Parts: sequence; C-alpha cells; structure tokens
Amino acid sequence: MIRRTLALVIALISATATLAAPSQTSSALAQAAVTVLDPISVVSNSYERAGGYAYDAVVVFSVRNSNPTQAAVNVPFRVTIQGGGTQLYDGQDTITVWPNETRLVAFRALDGPPIDTPPESASVQVYPSSSMLRAAGPSSQAGWSVTNTNIRCPGVSIECEVIGDLTWTGSGTRRPVSISAAITLDDGTVIAAGTSQINAGVLETGAATPFRASVRGFDQPVAARAPTLTDGSLTVKTYIESPP
Repeated sequence: MIRRTLALVIALISATATLAAPSQTSSALAQAAVTVLDPISVVSNSYERAGGYAYDAVVVFSVRNSNPTQAAVNVPFRVTIQGGGTQLYDGQDTITVWPNETRLVAFRALDGPPIDTPPESASVQVYPSSSMLRAAGPSSQAGWSVTNTNIRCPGVSIECEVIGDLTWTGSGTRRPVSISAAITLDDGTVIAAGTSQINAGVLETGAATPFRASVRGFDQPVAARAPTLTDGSLTVKTYIESPP
C-alpha cells in the first residue's frame, strides 16, 4: 500500500447572520439563512450489471445555516445528476444544520433506476421554511476529534476507504454516529466521498474508536474493477453526525 500525505480538515465556519429588511417574512428569512454553497461535485465508480455498466454515484456539497441561534431541522433537499446531455438521477432527502454551521454532505444516489451513463455534474436545491427553525445551541463538531487517518484501496471492490480514530471529547455519550468524508486534491477538487455509520455502540467521552468510511471515486484503470489512489498530497474533510 502506498502511503499518501493526508491533511485532516475538521472546521466549523462561523459568520454573522445578515440582518433582514423589515419587509421580509419569516419564510424568506429561513430561505436566506439556509443555503447550498458552491462547488457541487459528483464522483462515481462503475460496476457491472446485465447489459453493460452502471455507476455508483455520490454528490458532494456543503450547506450553510447563517442563523446564529436557530437550527434548521429536517430541511428537505433535492439532488439531480446530469451526464451525456441528459438528467440521470432525481432524488430527495432531509438535512439538519446547526446554528452558524457549514456542514459537509456526501449524498449517495441509491434510490431510483441504475445510472447507466457516467455522471458529469450535479445540482442541489434546499427547501427551508420558518417551521423548520428551532432554538438550539452550537454544533457539536468541536467535540469530535478525528486522528490517524489514512486512505486505502483494498483492490477487492469498486470503493476505497478512509480509516482512522474517532474520539468524542464533549459531555455525555453519543449514539448513533455517522461520518461523511470527502477527499480532495491540493486545489480543492473532490475526487472521492462517502458516508458511513460508525458501528461501535455507545461512544463514551474520551474513548478513541476506530472507524472505516467507504468512499466512491478515484480512477478505475479498468471499468467495474478496483480504483487506485491518486498521486500527490490528499486532504480528508469530515463531518460527524450524531443526535444531541
């Protein structure tokens, strides 16, 4: 296995909420507070299916909640994937974003018919409303520590994986826990991403837990076969999700 230089990035981006004009409604304020940030990326790996190949795709983006005191809870969002001059996928899910938080999302296109054309681009739309805003404390991201990360491609499947140690340093316990990971080049280009559950039971404060997150992406020298790691320095960005 070839070692790669990894730079771990776990960052909370804070900003002051923009004051609304008096004529704005509460729904307009909610829409202004929750936004999808560019860039939006799509990565995929091909796999064999009857009649040819299909593509296991992950759309990677960030969502910002600029409200300083209210969380945006279960906000619906829609993801579409394009390729070959046509729309390949149209799916939906929900997301929760804490006050003054920018969070990473790695959305895997699992539902719907197989994607049989290489994905080239994606779009994301969020649908916030005032009824989804809840008074809440700050994000728990500062309470998570991710260390000893490495990326490897085992060579026996179409996905690679990020491994490392996850530690909860906040108060109380955490369960369930999932981790989203995006792997980027030095210029910020996303080349692989995914989200995985941490199957470690209850996470106690201060106890390190090994994790493994499957990611789609990287180059496949042969279609529907194992991908290979990219040369050069790679950065792993993560977001840990767990209910308070």
